[in-house]
Amino acid sequence: MDSYLRVDGMKDVFAVGDTAYFESGDVRSGQNVEEAERQGKLAAKNIMRTIKGKKMKRYRAKNTIQNLRAFISLGNDKAVMYFSGLMFKVFAYRVKKFVERRYMKRFR
Repeated sequence: MDSYLRVDGMKDVFAVGDTAYFESGDVRSGQNVEEAERQGKLAAKNIMRTIKGKKMKRYRAKNTIQNLRAFISLGNDKAVMYFSGLMFKVFAYRVKKFVERRYMKRFR
């Protein structure tokens, strides 16, 4: 895909989230909800900009493989947290649940 989130070779087809693989130089986008939301918003704006004949905006990954932040459920109330190159096990499940509840409140 290109820096406007368009599928290679298809100027009117955009890809976001799990269907998107974005790499620019040595920066590779992480495939997670944070980046999927950012990609979706930018793709929608770029579609509207295209319809209006305006110049599209380039995508810049925020949560990249190089600075990945992730929570991984292990089942049985256990999880690990990866942040800034460090992995945490202690309290990771509680932090993960807190983040999930806070995130889901947006949809009530």
